Amino acid sequence: MTIPEFVEITGEMMKFYNKELAEYESKIWYEELKNMSKERFRQIVRECFRNNKFMPKLADIVEFNRTIPRIQKQDEGIVEDCKICENTGYVGYYKKDVETGANYFYGARCNCKNGLKLSDSIPTIDEVKIMV
Repeated sequence: MTIPEFVEITGEMMKFYNKELAEYESKIWYEELKNMSKERFRQIVRECFRNNKFMPKLADIVEFNRTIPRIQKQDEGIVEDCKICENTGYVGYYKKDVETGANYFYGARCNCKNGLKLSDSIPTIDEVKIMV
């Protein structure tokens, strides 16, 4: 984590708790936390916001780092160039209700890598037997 990132996140924390860190405290905090990623530090600070009524001490931050599970980074880039779903992972389709004759719009997951990384609670286009 860079110094500007550290200053930004601790600034948010100081504003939230309405308490300033002394200059020497900030230096000690940075020396102890500089090898932590910005995302991890932000995750820990959010946990402090949820659980601490008062400004956490450095020991609290270190303890949260040990006890809070790490958030897995999701692959947000395009995994596969797919012409069927246009890289969204979703495919929309209409299905006619036999009783009422009304057309309803549904969604399914594509069979490409983009679609298969989505929730299993959404059926794939093979499972709903649609032709694309």
